[in-house]
Amino acid sequence: MTMIRRVVSWGFSLAVCAGACALAPSEAHAADREGYIYLSPGIIAVPLGDEDVEDFADPSYQWGLGGGMLLNPGGGRLGVGLGLGFQHMPVNLDDDIDDAIDACNDLVDCDFSVNVFRVVPEVRLGALFDDAFVYGRIAPGVGIIAYDSSIESPVAGFQSDGTDVGFNLGLGAGVQATVWRGLFLGGELGGSWLFVPEDDDDNRDDYGAHTFDITAMVGWRF
Repeated sequence: MTMIRRVVSWGFSLAVCAGACALAPSEAHAADREGYIYLSPGIIAVPLGDEDVEDFADPSYQWGLGGGMLLNPGGGRLGVGLGLGFQHMPVNLDDDIDDAIDACNDLVDCDFSVNVFRVVPEVRLGALFDDAFVYGRIAPGVGIIAYDSSIESPVAGFQSDGTDVGFNLGLGAGVQATVWRGLFLGGELGGSWLFVPEDDDDNRDDYGAHTFDITAMVGWRF
């Protein structure tokens, strides 16, 4: 809960700052180009919150992409980014699970993988400056956990796969800086909270797959 409070506090502080800055005189700034696309080639996602998930997964690589519009209502410094984002995290399994898979492979061919996908509408609210956008971010959407396991031997084989779908809430804060024409670089700190509901048909209890995310991005405004 401490991490959640910190992330919400960062986003709220930036939003308050943006509201105050909106009264400033209009100047040339990052919203002169309204449309944008971005790629996040490097994100570190650290599991948090749910002990079962923390025991299952280690910090993992995550990438993403997105696009939308950066608006400047009123012509002041207030910036409102509206867009859609996609994230993919191939889960880095805990060492104990990797060791079990290696032991299995000493006898037969074993494979086990988990991937997390998120599709989220994104709202970024913040302050526009000459070559920068400083903001808080909220991204409520859909999270999907896909898993696949297989065992192959000379006499028999086994394969199982499936997906769990839940509600995902992203909160955070960040900055984007224009470096050349429409090219911008940025970074964000925040969290993704994925809540998977109970499913009686699959005999599955509800659980959470939450991460603290450190994000780098590169994009283009047009």
